[in-house]
Formats: sequence, structure tokens, C-alpha cells
Amino acid sequence: IILNLSVFAIIWISPVFSIHDHYDLSLYLLHANMSWILTYFILSNKNLYLRDGFINRIKRINIQVFYFIIIALILAYLFMPRMTYSRVFLLEYTGLFYVGKLIFYYFLYKYLFVMRSKGNHVNRTLIIGLNETGQMLKQIIECNPILGYQLIGFVSENNEEGNAKILGLVDELESLIK
Repeated sequence: IILNLSVFAIIWISPVFSIHDHYDLSLYLLHANMSWILTYFILSNKNLYLRDGFINRIKRINIQVFYFIIIALILAYLFMPRMTYSRVFLLEYTGLFYVGKLIFYYFLYKYLFVMRSKGNHVNRTLIIGLNETGQMLKQIIECNPILGYQLIGFVSENNEEGNAKILGLVDELESLIK
């Protein structure tokens, strides 16, 4: 949505393009969306929210926008008509898209932080097993409050596994959940 709004906004304020020129508008929208889809597929393995904080999100947005510009330029060179294509227009709507995405994620992080610090939208979580994977899950949950999980404790095979908060054994799981 942010990308399409960026294209519309730049066309709206541009003295070169007309909002009523449906051919150019459709062509730029198709170009922008195809570029973003390809960028998303290239970077899709890095789309999890397992990083802590807004700064890491900014770094990832920077990488996404960089790839987006490269892919958009390649697609424009290959498929856009040479006479009507404007690289300046591409940079203008990409810049607006970048700023819009930063603003959106800033407010999203602020909203989630406020809501989750009040205890809203938080899922209480038990981790079954006090092994390396369980410890990794504990670290992810505790370092990423934006994920919305509150760690209650562990359920383990035995009670003698370190200083972790063990609430019970696996055999007692049904009673622990109630």
C-alpha cells in the first residue's frame, strides 16, 4: 500500500506526469509492484521479526530499498519504454516509499511497545524441554518483547536441570495448562 501511495503521490505532484494518463500510471504501478515482489522473494528468508528493536528494522529496510532500487533499474532497462521512462521519477517514489515505510514501522513499534507493556496482546508461554533449543527460545522471547510472548517457565523431563524456572514435569502438563 505504501509503495502504491508513493507512486500516486509523486505522479500527483509531478509537473511531468498527469494523474489522468492511465497508461503511464499503470505502467509505473506495474513496474514498482513487480520490483517489490522480486525484492521480497530475494530477501524473504530474512523476513522474520527475530531481531530486537527498531534500529535493526531500519537496517533491514535500508537493505530492502537498496535491492529494490537495483531491481527496479534492471527491470526498467529491460522492459520500460525508453522515451517515457524517468529514472528521476523512480528515485522520487522510492524515496517517498522509504520514508513512508520508516514512519509506518516507527508507529507500529511504538503502538506494540505501549500495548505490550500494558500486558495487552501478550501470549503466556510455556517451553517444553530445557535443552539448547528451549534456551534459545527463551532468549528470543526475552530479547524481543515486540513478539508478544511472556515466558512463564519451562516444563521438563526432570526437575534437576540448572537454575531455570521449571514449573513441572511433562507428565503434569495438563494440570499446568489449566
